[in-house]
Amino acid sequence: PASPCLQVLMACKRYEELMPLFHQLRAETSDEATEAQLQHMQAQSLTGLSRLSEALAKYRELMRQDPDNKAVQADFKKTKVMATKMNEGLEALNAHRFTQCRQLFGEAAQVDPDNDSFVALMHSYRAMAYQKQREELLEGEQFRKSA
Repeated sequence: PASPCLQVLMACKRYEELMPLFHQLRAETSDEATEAQLQHMQAQSLTGLSRLSEALAKYRELMRQDPDNKAVQADFKKTKVMATKMNEGLEALNAHRFTQCRQLFGEAAQVDPDNDSFVALMHSYRAMAYQKQREELLEGEQFRKSA
């Protein structure tokens, strides 16, 4: 089983501090169950840090090793939805579909509302969408005034 120190750091969402510990403890363990638990906690930490593509890769690896692990499957599914909605929001932002992108970022944040890092990232993307929309409106007004 994972050390109490790791569990406390996870509960306190101190993911940056956990990352080097995962590598150290994985190097020290020969127990497959402990190794799998550490990898799962590492994937959860990556999600907590909004490093979704890395988390998804770790979850895929875990599901290959243990396809029946329901906890890993649930975390993978949640992280996949977060990543999909975020990426769709970014695509909408790049296509200047501001209302749609703000909606997608809001939906992404609601998938895991306790993930402070990800929710903050989604709010910053929503703010960026408002700013880009504002800039486009101002440019349009300036163009009409100069025409």
